[in-house]
Amino acid sequence: MTRRPAYARQLAATIAAGYEPLHGIAVWLDRRPPDGGIFAHLACFSDTDPAALDWGLCYRRDVIVPCADQCNQARLDRLLAALAAADPRRLQTWSANGDNVRFLIVGRVAA
Repeated sequence: MTRRPAYARQLAATIAAGYEPLHGIAVWLDRRPPDGGIFAHLACFSDTDPAALDWGLCYRRDVIVPCADQCNQARLDRLLAALAAADPRRLQTWSANGDNVRFLIVGRVAA
């Protein structure tokens, strides 16, 4: 069985209760998510290969990777490939100051 990312249990319980993350999911690479905020959080810490995690909770949901400009590029590339394989509705990277947003997967119409 593939391991889920950090904070997945809380997000899975929220989804199982019938609630969707209203503003999407923020995936934090090699850093702890902030307390609170408008996004649901998942994280991949430095001791874990992003490709080894189950990103299924991102399926058909909006996903952002905050502070992407401060991440190790090789690890960021592995994370983005793993997230894209989970088939999110949208996938974006944001710079730390929010002035550089990169759209990797643009929104899709629900089937």
